[in-house]
Amino acid sequence: MRLLILLPLAPRVGAMNGGARVITQFLTEITSRHKVAIVYFREVDEPSADQFFYERCDWVEEVVRPASKKNLLARMARYFRMILSLLLLRPVWVGDWVSSEFARKAQLLAQRFQPEIIQAELHVMGQYLSALTDNKARRVLVEYESSARAALYLQSLPWIFHGLIESIERISWRRYEKDVYRRVDAIVAFTQADRKSISQTAGDTPVYIISPGICIPKYPLDPLGSSPLNLLFVGNFYHPPNVDAARRLVDSIFPSVRGWFPDSKLFIVGENPPPDLTQSNSEGIIITGRVPDVSPYLDQAALVVVPLRLGGGIRIKVLEALAAGKAVVTTSRAAEGLDIQDSEQLVLAETDSEFVTCIVELLQNPEKRLAMATRARIWACENITWEQSVIKYETLYQRLLTASYPTDRE
Repeated sequence: MRLLILLPLAPRVGAMNGGARVITQFLTEITSRHKVAIVYFREVDEPSADQFFYERCDWVEEVVRPASKKNLLARMARYFRMILSLLLLRPVWVGDWVSSEFARKAQLLAQRFQPEIIQAELHVMGQYLSALTDNKARRVLVEYESSARAALYLQSLPWIFHGLIESIERISWRRYEKDVYRRVDAIVAFTQADRKSISQTAGDTPVYIISPGICIPKYPLDPLGSSPLNLLFVGNFYHPPNVDAARRLVDSIFPSVRGWFPDSKLFIVGENPPPDLTQSNSEGIIITGRVPDVSPYLDQAALVVVPLRLGGGIRIKVLEALAAGKAVVTTSRAAEGLDIQDSEQLVLAETDSEFVTCIVELLQNPEKRLAMATRARIWACENITWEQSVIKYETLYQRLLTASYPTDRE
């Protein structure tokens, strides 16, 4: 098949963001099986896509995202776009990804490449489907989360406007999603909860569940970790739910755990940690920021702890820990969409006190940690490979291509 994929970021193997790793791994698999063209955004201060994808794809186009430029004129233009988005009832996040150059390149590439399937990764990329109305390809939108969040962008505005702007944003997202959903032939969600939420706005557009896969390491990491006992949380801190989870660990969960294990350490790994985390004076807490490779931290961890209580979608950090053969303590929200059993492949906790109790029990019982890590690795190898995920995408594509659809779209 011929696939044109619209990407919000440059696909790179070393990406820290979980969504970026999903995109990179999906492209790696799908380009080995089909003809693929991509148009992607690059941040102004980040490298281009890996050379691997230039060699593997049939066509690659790059666009520098205007909102990522740092000069004064670019910052003023970004604020103007934000204000314009509010006035036009367009989500601020969507407005931050507006680019006439991207629309033009996508349109030209669709004309030259003549894809059978056009796939937009992430809801903000759905806005470019309106530039491709002349192309009769079937259209797929991959929704990484069921609800849109503009908190990252609202933080840069005066706090006095937040209440009003959030109200406008809710209206704007409903309008935007309804418009995008009617332009696509299918929507892909990662979990049943996301599917239910999306279906409320999707109208007659079908919503399918296709969970992302994981590149399973050839060998598991150390299931017990090193000494002293270490806890690990990994996250991209541009994402507000990760910030909230890290604060829970720093402020409440880990200090109580350290009362039981005075020599234990908590490693918080990920890009853009907020100042209140990096300035924490609590003993035993190491905030690394961005690292070139998470594997050494994952290998030495006695437990991976993921106290997420916000957001949606599949949590890649949880899948990767399970695939590496590590014991995990997390919330039911973070494990959403996984066909697993509590206390078998991982342990579920919700409140801070429940996290402390579960963590202490596992740290006191290395045999239990070892058995759980082993079961987690076996489950991952059987259930979350990219081969399984891509076959589901291919089945969806074939269904769309063989179905009868109206030949006109607005």
